[in-house]
Amino acid sequence: MGRRVDGFAQAIAALVAEHMPQFDPATIELRSSSKGTYLSLTLLLRVESRVQLEAVYRAVAAHPWVRVVL
Repeated sequence: MGRRVDGFAQAIAALVAEHMPQFDPATIELRSSSKGTYLSLTLLLRVESRVQLEAVYRAVAAHPWVRVVL
């Protein structure tokens, strides 16, 4: 989840694709917060190793627009 700014979903999709070239950004589900301040993204990922999962998690969590990663 992150602040609702133009390009947020695209930026996260690009980060994930760096670690997982097979990732399909068309599968991202978007939900706005009740006031429209935040945007929640749901990504379905098929990881090949714990190392890959941790790399994606770290990359997404480090992005300045991201507030929470679960």
